[in-house]
Formats: sequence, structure tokens, C-alpha cells
Amino acid sequence: MDEVIFKIESNIWELVPDENKIGIMDGLSGIALFYYNLYEVFKNEDYKNKLLIIIDKINKLIHEEHTSATLCSGIAGYGLMLLRIKNNFIDVDEEYFTNIDLFLQCELNELTSENKYDYLHGAMGIAKYFLERYKTNKNDLVIEILYKFSQEFIEKINTKFEDVLREPLFTDQHCYYFGLAHGVAGYINFLIDLKRSFVEMKLDIKKPLYIISDFLTYYKRVHSSSKQFYPNLIILETDLQIEPIVSWCQGDLGISNALFNLGLYFNDNSIRCEAIEAVSNVSRILPVDSGVKDYTFCHGSIGVILQYDLALSNMNIDLNDSIKEWNNNLSQQTNNFNELLTYYDGSYMKEINLLNGLAGLGMGILTLQKQSSFQWLDIFNLH
Repeated sequence: MDEVIFKIESNIWELVPDENKIGIMDGLSGIALFYYNLYEVFKNEDYKNKLLIIIDKINKLIHEEHTSATLCSGIAGYGLMLLRIKNNFIDVDEEYFTNIDLFLQCELNELTSENKYDYLHGAMGIAKYFLERYKTNKNDLVIEILYKFSQEFIEKINTKFEDVLREPLFTDQHCYYFGLAHGVAGYINFLIDLKRSFVEMKLDIKKPLYIISDFLTYYKRVHSSSKQFYPNLIILETDLQIEPIVSWCQGDLGISNALFNLGLYFNDNSIRCEAIEAVSNVSRILPVDSGVKDYTFCHGSIGVILQYDLALSNMNIDLNDSIKEWNNNLSQQTNNFNELLTYYDGSYMKEINLLNGLAGLGMGILTLQKQSSFQWLDIFNLH
């Protein structure tokens, strides 16, 4: 598969000049992470030089344009990428990270005051940056930020989880999301990650986890069209349940990952069995019936394959037939990796980011070939 990786890299580099978002999922920071992994695998100095060019471009964009704070598209994602690679590639001084900390602290406070906790676009994603920062520098400011965030976050879940979960959908509607990207499952994985990573947090997370788990259980049923147990979202004003496709961002694959981690945290075999039931049920859905229309990580074939591979590793269940079936689907979608297009809003286009583009495909292939580990998946709240 090395030739496929080289083809993907060539396609990415051709389009880097057109990319102006800086985040780790939907932007240049994720592409930089891909080049970091390429260098780690192949030891080609050209990949290192391209990584440094991308970082230089990000710095220029930050100084020239208004930049968001989010993990997906903004400064939190950029900071997380720098923390992952800084000891090996670049020398980033502490003052630079402190400036990022202070900017993101203000953004985090504003988002939490408005109950905007979404992982990709809200407070949980910014807190993910601070958890990574805490691993490398347990300074007073970072501890203070994480302590304040965790206190408020857990108290709000314990008081009324629905108020935290409620998200705008259209101009006059709101919803509850259920998947890993924006919803209920994402809260489970994030809380467990927060508790395990931030040792200064003495608060018990069992109560909020039970509240979230009970919420999931209440809505569990087999949906007639998707054949999955949980909806993608519920529109609150109409109580309409929108069914999911098979993907990372929505549906039972991501939810099963959260349930399995919940079962491990509680040492509860019945919850682990629920997780296995969910992923086993999804594995019976054929690609043609899945709603998947491209190769991407977020809502495409490589994301499905990676989640099956992670579930196989974590849950010790046989998903090899499903992985083979989806690998065949990936080859057909891309015409054996000769047509690398992302589906969006009814048409296909070129995209190079980690979430919806070629960097995600490249990272996925490196991981499936055991040339890179599963570690980078925690950026997407997969554990």
C-alpha cells in the first residue's frame, strides 16, 4: 500500500496552497499531523520540510485572518497538533503556548457560559487541547482552567443533562445528537478521558455517566430504515427522530465505542455486552444499505473500517469479514485509489483534510497497515 500512500500525499500537496482553515480535523493542522506520521514511517526529509512549510503557513493565516478557536477548524486543533509533534520537529517556546492558553481560556469561558459543549465546535474540543497541554506542562494556569471547566461541566450534567446536550439545528429548531461527534456518546468518552487524564480532578464522574447512560437506554430501539439501535438526532420541536448512516460522526459504531469504554470504567460486563451487541448488529448492514457515499473518515468507508479494526482490538470479536467487505467497498468507491473524491451536498469534490479528505484516508491506511498506532484516533474522541 505504500504506492497508494505516495499517491495520496501527492494529491494533498497539490492542494495545500488552497487550504486556509487551520484546525486539526478540518484544516492544515490535521494535514501537518499526516506529514509528521509520514516522516515517522518513511524517514523522508521531504515530508519533514513540507510539514514545516505547512506550520509556517498556519502561522501566517493566524496573523492575517480571523481564526476560530475550535478543535475542528481553529486554534485548539493547531495547538493540539503542535503539542503532539513539538519535541521531535520544532522548538516551540513556553510563551507561545501560554498565549494560546490565554486566548483559548477566554473562548472556553464564553462557550461554557452559553452551554455550547459540542466536541468538534465547542467547549469539550477546547478542553481536549488543555488536557494535552496538561500532559506536557502541569502549570497553575492549565490546572486552573481544567479544574473550573470540569466543576461546571459535571455540575450541569448532574443538574439537567438535556440543557447541556441541546444544540441548534436550523434557525428555529433544536436537537439532541447521539453520536460521537456532537452527541451523547461523545460525552461518555470525553468524561472518561477527562477523569483519567486530569488527576487533580477529585470529582466522581459515576453520577454523570449514569445519567448519560440512562438517556441512551431510554431511546434504544431498532430503527426500521437504518437497522441501528440509536437515532442520529431528535428534533425537539417535533420529536422527529432522524436515523443515522453507518459512520464515525453518527450511529451505533461510535456509540458502541463509548458504551464499551463505559463498561470498562464501571467494570460492568452487561454494558460491555451492549457495546458488542451494537457493533455486531451494525456489522450486518451491507455497504450498499449503509448510507455511505465516499471514502472519508467522518462519514465514509475508511472511518467504518478503522472503527471495526479498533473494535476487533478492544472487544476481541471477529469482524474480519466486515473489514474485508468494507475494504472492497473502499476500492470500488475510489476505483482502486485512482478517483479520490469526497461527497458533499449532492456532488463530489477534492478535499484534503483529516475529517473529510485525503489526510484521513492516508492516516487510516497507515493505521490499518500497522505503520501508525491507533493513538491519533483520540483526536476524534475514539478510545
